[in-house]
Amino acid sequence: MTKFVFDHVEPAPDFAQFPVVFTLTTSRSSAVVKLLMLAPMMVLLAVPLSLIGAHAEHPALSLISGNPVSALQILTGFVVWVALFVWPLKRIVACMGARRTVDIDGQTVKVEDSSPFGGSSWSAPLASYRGIAHHIRASLSGNCHELILVHADPAKNVVLAISDRVSQSMFERAKILLNLPEVPARDLYARA
Repeated sequence: MTKFVFDHVEPAPDFAQFPVVFTLTTSRSSAVVKLLMLAPMMVLLAVPLSLIGAHAEHPALSLISGNPVSALQILTGFVVWVALFVWPLKRIVACMGARRTVDIDGQTVKVEDSSPFGGSSWSAPLASYRGIAHHIRASLSGNCHELILVHADPAKNVVLAISDRVSQSMFERAKILLNLPEVPARDLYARA
């Protein structure tokens, strides 16, 4: 699958004819909620580190040579703080602005990913895809139905549609237009 969980497809593809072009985006509101929950914890853990730095009377080298165990403990605390908060913060910000543009022209699947920290693009022949899966993703807010173009390499799986409910007719139109069979959703979780 992708490194981001996309929540919206604009415009929703109708699978009537090629090219099939749409954009996937992530929910900004859920990212803001995550940021609001993470911010107080970051401040609470940053305060002791800043107090240690403010009360350091000696230059850093003399502190390290005079009491290396304390310096190692401070460094370990800083590394743990970074691992616990800065990495998730970077991930939340990246998700906030993540966007994927998909263009399927009948022969090739072209994908352009972008986020606040960069972008990438790739393409794969449509014939290299194994099929289309109807996947149901459960969350606290309910079930979300997805049509996913399944590739042997999970990094090249492409979400085609996201909805509260995917009709059987939409699923059939997608299979006919893309000329691909239905594959079980459990194939999404199989190791490559």
